Amino acid sequence: MKIVKSILESFGAAIVLILLLIGGYALLILLCSDLGYGVSGICVNLIYAIVALLYIPLILFLSKRWNIHISDYLRKTSIQLTLIVVVLAITWFSVDLILFSIQDYRNLLAGKLNIYSLREIDWDLSAFVSFIHTVLLGPIVEEIFFRVLIFTYLSRHFNLVKALLLSSFLFALVHFRFDNFLSLFLTGGILTFLFYKKQSLLLNILFHSVLNFIFFTFANNEVVPISDVKFTYVIWNIIASIVCVLIIFSLKNQSLKIEREVTDVA
Repeated sequence: MKIVKSILESFGAAIVLILLLIGGYALLILLCSDLGYGVSGICVNLIYAIVALLYIPLILFLSKRWNIHISDYLRKTSIQLTLIVVVLAITWFSVDLILFSIQDYRNLLAGKLNIYSLREIDWDLSAFVSFIHTVLLGPIVEEIFFRVLIFTYLSRHFNLVKALLLSSFLFALVHFRFDNFLSLFLTGGILTFLFYKKQSLLLNILFHSVLNFIFFTFANNEVVPISDVKFTYVIWNIIASIVCVLIIFSLKNQSLKIEREVTDVA
């Protein structure tokens, strides 16, 4: 019964969050329309930023209900580990891009490929609000909700693999981007793995923020013929993907080494 209860509560929390987000979007869009602003760029970005705050009451409620103290995961980390996580986020972007291209199989079958290019950002108020929401606010509330709360709660009742899969599924589900579900699911998996190994909310927020910053900067998604893709672009993505895998295994082995040392001392 405890296992069933944990699944129902986790999915229930995600559904409540989805309803809050949808309701918040709808109400704020109606409010903007009534005030005569229309659904402009600045209005949409402000709505995204404000709606992200709807995580907070749910986070406070669940942390109390599940007896999870967020402060327990505000651990300091070394500069070396911080740099490793930054590199991991940068290289994971390449892996994520490859996954997105695989998902868009129709273009692949047509001999085309999805690539990202650097966009020109006009730093007006709309862009600034979008930056705050995408790079700062979003990663903070999402990492607290999905890793500190959902994953920690599920890990009390399931083994690592099941808890990781369930929490990553909910992470991808809440984003409402079903055309990109696989890459969101695996990104959630990487974030959950990092949290499981290091138990550091700050490292997770850093990874998430760096990854979102890259997407924010390289926001121009183009579909081009495979023959037009530059060789250096392909080589970079291959090398970055290999580095990403090596870092993941390095983190895994480092943690296992620490665990073995603790066991030997005991």
